[in-house]
Amino acid sequence: MGLDVYVGPLSRYLRGDWKTVVQQAAEQQGIEAQIVREGEQSEPVDAETATTVVTQWITGLVEALGGSSRWDDTADGPYLTDKPDWDGYGGVVLLAAFAEHPELADWDLPAVDFASSEALAATSADTRFPTLLSGVTWWLPLDAGPVSFEANGPGGQPVRIGWLSVLALEVEQLLSHYGWTPETLEVVREVGPPEVGSGAMSAGHFGLSALHPLLENALRFQQPLVLDY
Repeated sequence: MGLDVYVGPLSRYLRGDWKTVVQQAAEQQGIEAQIVREGEQSEPVDAETATTVVTQWITGLVEALGGSSRWDDTADGPYLTDKPDWDGYGGVVLLAAFAEHPELADWDLPAVDFASSEALAATSADTRFPTLLSGVTWWLPLDAGPVSFEANGPGGQPVRIGWLSVLALEVEQLLSHYGWTPETLEVVREVGPPEVGSGAMSAGHFGLSALHPLLENALRFQQPLVLDY
């Protein structure tokens, strides 16, 4: 089971009306690629209903948090996606955990095994990376309430939610800590992913190269950023 990052309307995402980079590449070669996801909805919902349900959910969530942010969510809105996969995402998480606890850094640990990291387990509530190190899978354009919390999504599924703006700060801190820039990320993205089983440094560098442009677009257009697996 792979991991993709999606940026765009939640209503479109929840309908499954989008294609991963693997599906897009397969189509260009005349091949049909089917993606199986955890907890995938068995009966599709029409676009109008999906937009209504998600919009009502957004309004209720923002009001419950005492916020003022609102963002447009329509099931036919544009989206972007990329595939850092579990190695890339795990590498990013490990980079954050190792920045917090350099004394526990295991640079030989395969990034895909990030969940077993002692540095990650030692994360405290006052971490500089409160969304990356707490299992957030949906980052939303929120401006009030906890920066990381559990809630039921539009379909009633439990989701770990974080602030999009906080993720942006976390990524900025990672780039600064490791001495990387958006320009170096572009080079890494062009080279492509490292070998499967790579450690945090190379896998995380690639993960950030996939995540960074998506995050910039999510901030620019005030749209959710979602981990899909």
